[in-house]
Amino acid sequence: MLVNNPTMLESQKIESAGHELFHAYQSEFGETGATINREVGAYAFGRVLVTDIGYDALGYGTSSPYGQIYENAMSTFVNSTTFNQ
Repeated sequence: MLVNNPTMLESQKIESAGHELFHAYQSEFGETGATINREVGAYAFGRVLVTDIGYDALGYGTSSPYGQIYENAMSTFVNSTTFNQ
């Protein structure tokens, strides 16, 4: 289980648990199946969860150009004035 992994940071454990719990929330409200929207929602929830309780958000991007594009898009999304946290 990820939350018992001693090599993970506390913020990673919280973010991972939040991500998976958001999938449970989605299922309860009929959002099922593997879709990009479900994953983006879960990643956004996990990121907002850890930052709201005081941790720094971990970057999702890698050193690759595509990773940086993803990181910039996710940061813009969750920090947008129109995103309802």
